[in-house]
Amino acid sequence: MSWIARASTNMREMRLILCHASASSSGARKFLDTHYPTIKRLNPQLPFYVRHYPNVEPRLVARYDYGGEAMRDLTDLSDKQVYEKMKELVDIGEVAIKANLFEWQQSYKRDEDVVDYDPEDPRMHSIL
Repeated sequence: MSWIARASTNMREMRLILCHASASSSGARKFLDTHYPTIKRLNPQLPFYVRHYPNVEPRLVARYDYGGEAMRDLTDLSDKQVYEKMKELVDIGEVAIKANLFEWQQSYKRDEDVVDYDPEDPRMHSIL
């Protein structure tokens, strides 16, 4: 169960898409009733969206850094199997490339991007 606490560090968003009435979504609905409170308690910053659509096949979608996504089909799975599918998605995030804003900013800032302002230089007036 400790892997649940890593969900917010391994992914940016989780979406559970299911039908509120179909038999194929029953495991997903039970998973939601059983595990959602724990997931949110351990990952309060993780957006976990639940979307109900009529006659849709249930699926779990994880979004990672840099826009990467992974999806698992949940059709006719039990709540325990849905739990295992979520663990798979969290584990994928373990090895996914993570965005590091500080490193990105440092690599983006090149010497030619830095300009010293000289009020006497006429070229500076066109910049401002």
